[in-house]
Amino acid sequence: MVESVEPHPSRGYGKAKWGAEEAVWAAVAEGLPAVVLRPVSVFGPGAVKLLASAILDVAIESFAGRRAIDVEASPVELRLVHVADVVGAAVHLAGAEGVDGQAYNIVAPWYPSSVEMAGVLAALFAMPVEEADGSHPGLNLEHRRQAWEAMLASGMEKAILFTEERFRFLKKANRNNRLSIEALLGTGYEFNYGNEPDVITGVAETIDWYRQQRWIV
Repeated sequence: MVESVEPHPSRGYGKAKWGAEEAVWAAVAEGLPAVVLRPVSVFGPGAVKLLASAILDVAIESFAGRRAIDVEASPVELRLVHVADVVGAAVHLAGAEGVDGQAYNIVAPWYPSSVEMAGVLAALFAMPVEEADGSHPGLNLEHRRQAWEAMLASGMEKAILFTEERFRFLKKANRNNRLSIEALLGTGYEFNYGNEPDVITGVAETIDWYRQQRWIV
């Protein structure tokens, strides 16, 4: 999907974002030099939800002594962008020529599946991943909450969002999932965390950062 396709959001969150864009475009029409950035699900140091919540879920099951991370076998394609690329693209576009009045998608070119990402997260906690046929694999809510509360009692900071639905982010399917980044690349921007190895490195660095901040234990 390219940026010129007019969005038709169905939920309040998307409608609010599109309303904000329309306000910018109205100002652009009156002469304001501006660009619109459209990042997808942001991860990295400081992030407290989405992939962060999935990382917390793996940390919970590791803390609880699970021998493996169970994940639903039916894959969902994920779209991610590291916070360094959101900031990097913003700074780059602020000084680029000929970009005024345009919108830019910001998404890593690698689209991992939920099963692939679960495998990445499990490996970073030194655990195997196992595909499960059931719709509710892994710890149930009661046991997850007990482990989470024990982690907080041991000194973990209550920073990352605990979701009642296990691995909620890994089940989040998006309509029109793949987004064109040709416009952004055409300005000369180069991703810091774009391809598969770099995204995995970014996830590993994020987990290390969470541990240093005691956002996970």
